[in-house]
Amino acid sequence: MRLETLEVPVPRLPEQLRGLRIAHLSDFHLGVRGRGRKASERAVEWAVEREPDLVVVSGDLLSTPRGEARPQRLADPDADLRILVCHFPRVVDALPIGAFQLVLAGHMHGGQICLPYPGGRLGLAHPRAPYTVGLYLRPAATLHVSPGLGTTFVPFRFFSRPEATELVLEPA
Repeated sequence: MRLETLEVPVPRLPEQLRGLRIAHLSDFHLGVRGRGRKASERAVEWAVEREPDLVVVSGDLLSTPRGEARPQRLADPDADLRILVCHFPRVVDALPIGAFQLVLAGHMHGGQICLPYPGGRLGLAHPRAPYTVGLYLRPAATLHVSPGLGTTFVPFRFFSRPEATELVLEPA
């Protein structure tokens, strides 16, 4: 299991929020056979030790992507920082520019079962998905896709380690 810290460029981040630390956890999938429980317990302990400013769990909060089309109804335009927590990463493509500055998502499990090849790896679960793991600077917002902690469908991962991530916000 990986425990990562990433600097995250956020558009229009107020100076007083520079260095804000967010622990991003996703896809616990507790109750499913596999190593998810052990990874989840370790991730939670790590997050507690880090003492972040905010803890976000973006895993399996929605059962279908139906809610993706209207997230901008939810944002306060006067807020200094607008974070959308949505399990499905592709929501970033449906957002109007300026509605949110940061999108935190999961769902992809970093591919869960991946095949290494020269220059990268191929995630078998979603081979054509545009956002599978890590940071993406998109026109609408900065997107972080957590690799998650648990498993789904099969109780193992291959070349896709579970991860808990601490995000440190910086102005873009």
